[in-house]
Amino acid sequence: QSPLSSPTAIALDPAGNLYIAEDTVENFFNITKIRRVDPGGTITTVYQAPTGVNFPSVVDMVFDTSSGTLLTIGQDRVWRVPGTGVEPIVVAGTDATGFGGDHDLAIAAKLNNPSGLAVDASGNIYIVDRSNFRIRKVDAAGIIRTIAGTGVQSPLNAPDSIPEDRLAIATRIRLAPLAGIAVAPDGDVLFAEAGYAIIRRITPNGILKTCAGSLAPDVVGATIGDDPLASGSALDTKIGLPGALTASP
Repeated sequence: QSPLSSPTAIALDPAGNLYIAEDTVENFFNITKIRRVDPGGTITTVYQAPTGVNFPSVVDMVFDTSSGTLLTIGQDRVWRVPGTGVEPIVVAGTDATGFGGDHDLAIAAKLNNPSGLAVDASGNIYIVDRSNFRIRKVDAAGIIRTIAGTGVQSPLNAPDSIPEDRLAIATRIRLAPLAGIAVAPDGDVLFAEAGYAIIRRITPNGILKTCAGSLAPDVVGATIGDDPLASGSALDTKIGLPGALTASP
């Protein structure tokens, strides 16, 4: 048995190893650790910030299969954690909060309260840039760009008009407060728009679709009619305020 101290994020790799980010206090210093639990149940420490080193608390974490490394979000930056004994490196963001840097190197770009992270099989990184009301992508060459959102928050009582087929160009639609993100096997990027209680899908050609939720949050639970276990159209279903997302293989 191994006690954990304030776990903040988890990730899973293809081999079934579970990674846990945790905050702990040692000798009066706040320490960030990343630990790995193998399929046999043995836990080891993959990374521990040295005493006095300000490696930020992990907000979200994913395993990048293209490089065999972990990616984490913390303190307005995305970090790559190569493994035991190697210090994390910044792959996106700076020590300045804000917005900027699209179509340039991600390590020089500004992020504002990023809160969600996903990665595809090619190593492209997707970031929920929460307080910029954008979804941003860092490609394998390290270039960042916006793939959804305008940077202006959509009014919660007056969402941007979506055509009848519920399709739109992703970078022309204002977004409400955002939550989790995931990449589907077909390359579509899924994200939760918590402000409207809907799930959106960005296609590889930049089209935004609503794929679940009815723009009417159900604060009690997702329901169709009177039966919470009933099935029906995802677009006509009320869902609670969505948070984390994952996509099956």
